[in-house]
Amino acid sequence: MTRSSITTFIVGADPIADEVRSLVESWTRAGILAPSLWVTPRDVVEHMSGPPSVDATLIHAEGTRSVDLFEYIGRFRLDRVRVAAAHLVLNSDAPTDTDLIKAARSVAEAVKSTLPRRADDPLGSSARLHRSVVVIPSSGATSADPGVFEPQWNVNVVISPEDRPDLDRASIFVRHPGNFAGHAAASLAAIGGILRGVDAGVLDDLVTDSTTQDGDVVVARVTVRSVIGEDVVDAIGAKVLNPEPTATQEAVQLLSWARPAVQPGMIVASATEHILHGDGWASKMPSASNDSPRKSHEGFRAAFTTATAFNVRTTWALLSWALTFGRKHAERGATRALTGSGAGILVTLGPRPVDELERASARLIAQEREGIDRELRMQSTRASAAMPGTWGLLRKIALGLIDGGELGDFPEPRQAGKREVVPPGHIVALPETRWIGRQKNEIHADDPMQVQEYREHVKTEVAVAKSHVTAAKAKLDFAMSEEGKEQAAAAAETKEDSAGDTKIGRKSGSRGAPSKASLAKIRKAQAEVAAAERERDAWLKESDAYDVWYHDISESLAFRLGDDVGRRIHEHAKTQEDVLKQLRSDAPPAAALKAAQTSLRRLWAISLPVWLVLGGIVALLRYAPRLPDVLEPFRLSTGQMAIALAILFGLLLIILILGNHAFYQAVLRYEWDVQARISRLRSSKDAYVHSGQEKARLEMLYRGLQDWSRILGEIVHRPWAAFGSKYEDLPEEVIDALPASMGVARQPTSGSDIPIIVLVEAASLVYKPGWASRQFYDAYDAWDAERVTGSDDGYRSVDLDTSESPSSPRARLKHFFASGEARQILTDHAHQHLRSAVLNGDFELPERVVGRIGRYGDDVRASEPSFYEVTATENTAFVTDVFTPAARQKRFHYVDTSVAWMPTGARVDRIESSVELRESVGPTAVRVDISRRLPAIELTPFVGSADAASANEILDSPALVTSDGIDGATWY
Repeated sequence: MTRSSITTFIVGADPIADEVRSLVESWTRAGILAPSLWVTPRDVVEHMSGPPSVDATLIHAEGTRSVDLFEYIGRFRLDRVRVAAAHLVLNSDAPTDTDLIKAARSVAEAVKSTLPRRADDPLGSSARLHRSVVVIPSSGATSADPGVFEPQWNVNVVISPEDRPDLDRASIFVRHPGNFAGHAAASLAAIGGILRGVDAGVLDDLVTDSTTQDGDVVVARVTVRSVIGEDVVDAIGAKVLNPEPTATQEAVQLLSWARPAVQPGMIVASATEHILHGDGWASKMPSASNDSPRKSHEGFRAAFTTATAFNVRTTWALLSWALTFGRKHAERGATRALTGSGAGILVTLGPRPVDELERASARLIAQEREGIDRELRMQSTRASAAMPGTWGLLRKIALGLIDGGELGDFPEPRQAGKREVVPPGHIVALPETRWIGRQKNEIHADDPMQVQEYREHVKTEVAVAKSHVTAAKAKLDFAMSEEGKEQAAAAAETKEDSAGDTKIGRKSGSRGAPSKASLAKIRKAQAEVAAAERERDAWLKESDAYDVWYHDISESLAFRLGDDVGRRIHEHAKTQEDVLKQLRSDAPPAAALKAAQTSLRRLWAISLPVWLVLGGIVALLRYAPRLPDVLEPFRLSTGQMAIALAILFGLLLIILILGNHAFYQAVLRYEWDVQARISRLRSSKDAYVHSGQEKARLEMLYRGLQDWSRILGEIVHRPWAAFGSKYEDLPEEVIDALPASMGVARQPTSGSDIPIIVLVEAASLVYKPGWASRQFYDAYDAWDAERVTGSDDGYRSVDLDTSESPSSPRARLKHFFASGEARQILTDHAHQHLRSAVLNGDFELPERVVGRIGRYGDDVRASEPSFYEVTATENTAFVTDVFTPAARQKRFHYVDTSVAWMPTGARVDRIESSVELRESVGPTAVRVDISRRLPAIELTPFVGSADAASANEILDSPALVTSDGIDGATWY
């Protein structure tokens, strides 16, 4: 709430003051007066030291409440503070209210000391204090004390005791009981600046000059005209600025530049694709991995040397392999014999290449996996901040499709030469839209992932319910078939015993009827079928209704974006699950390597004995003393033996080399497989980190989209608060207490229809292209003005916000919109814009037909301008009985200054040239007529009763010659 001025009235603690205040309360509730503060002497408590304590009564549209005067004044940044001491003079016997004088002085001095002062202000104060003493006498009152006036205060004024229905009608006097309370209330309201639409007190500009004496006062007369009920601008605003959710496009129908979109779904689908390809919305591609193993290039000599060395080592390792059988026992025995079992040393009998290679590979892969796990935990949850343009792009497209504003590089949707605008529901769902499921679970429209999950849940429940129905029916069919079997058995038994046996005859009464157990099973099965069908029907009904609700919300731009982001979140979560499965893989199987080792062993085990046998045969063919006859031809010489042995050794060597080399190739394949697995682990790590980081980024984007959906939803669905003020109508007793000088009118009927051309013009002022975007930026500026944070480096803090704290900028902005505070500010701006258009002549208000109510109504209906016109078209002197003869001879009873505040829409044509016109922003016109300054003793309320009677006798003497030189007459 903002205020530019506050008025405090100091009144006496007597019944007439209570009556005046009661009228002010009623007029305030009816919207004629603005809020005001009221203080009586008993509300002011003086202390031995320090300022007084003042409990004031605040009168406002909802009623009254007690407030601390200084605390209330301190709530606002004010341009003017008024203190008005009101002395109500009813008759000649009333004593001077010294308590009122002391209270007024104490309050005024205390308020003066509290107001802010600036060194650059010529008057030394940024908030002006205006103090006035207002004496309101009834007709014929005398013997008032001139000492009530304060020479140092801004204004000392006596309200002329006259009450005229119009300035050109006779005064009806001011009496008590009668119209005194209304006369006093109207005068104080005008001086205190609390008349609706008149933002100044009628005596605010009255200042003293060098000729002013301490005892000088002015006489003032106040005339008020007001139309109660709904203001014209408020009525127009209530039509154009609809506070209800804008599900329809009524306002669009009034615009000449726009038309509702013919195919809004297609426009929104294209806009969704456009946004998803923009910065911050598109998926980030993973960086290329360079960890894949590459085939190395090696020269023939180096490769041959490596293979030869491996083959030689393999040859020496064969002995160790041969010792594998029983090796553990031999190693244990060697350990006990050489070092002892408690020495911590294990004696080994040689290397075991395949086993060691397999364990080394497993250990290497395990170490790689542990390192990857540590890096995954650290890196996969890190998300990059959203680019500043992410939310700016969303706002531009979303609001531009609503308000016809700029869309950037997205093509404008146009139809028949007019800009197409999309309904709000196709941009974002109405805030707080939700679905209450069968299990009382809440599904929120701004959470597409939850919406889709519940949709799948409903489908699953429908399928399960249908299967339960099928199972229940099968159970019923089975029970029915069991009953049929029993009946068939009973019928067969009856047929066999048809010979008429008396024993059988006695049993025949129970044959053919099902047993109780069968009937119980059937009834139970039927109940289960009925229950299953009810459950199925309930879920089918839930499914159908949910599909309708889903269709309505899934067409919106915000839902489409959220659904796409949610789908990608699920995809990355699935990718991470798959990668974790790959990371759990062990070392490559060594079966092929072991098979190669076994083959090599067999080759050596076979080749060596065969070579030895063949060598022995060759040796026998050379050195045997005697050979069998069949072998004697094959006896070898020493040279031949050497050649044969060389050939056998060469063949053996070739066979063993080929065997060793085959094992070498198997080892190389196994090592390559290990490297490939490590490479895949690293690639999986990169994929996991990318998916994790992208998932975290998308989750942050998803949560941000939910916040912006609420903000945008408030802008496009509920852009306005309740427009206009609802005023309580004046009760009959209050209307009867209105003074004649306060003319109040109302429309003959409530809520007259407003011409469509006026609504079109008003809509064109409010809903200009880009209106929704301006709504956001105006609200943001109002919110940002209250922040105490530093610079945002050229970007809005809400666009850079990555925090999820309730105190983060975006969270506070969302609350600002969701609480309705932004809505109220924007409505006030729109209201002021309409009024400014009226003041500037850009918007012409329609004329209302009004009629004056109350005792002085003439049952004549006239246009509103005619009702106000009389306020500024006459110049009548004050009543003479308030001035002494001397004052009248000096022409003090003539009006020196007249100022009238007229409503903008009054369009008064006939204006008195001596009346200064000022503008009123509400349906109230007020005029004040002010006399020249004169001593208080020249006014009859401050003259003794005997002096007043003598003065009247002199005034009535026919011998009196006026200053105009005319005998027997006085010109007023």
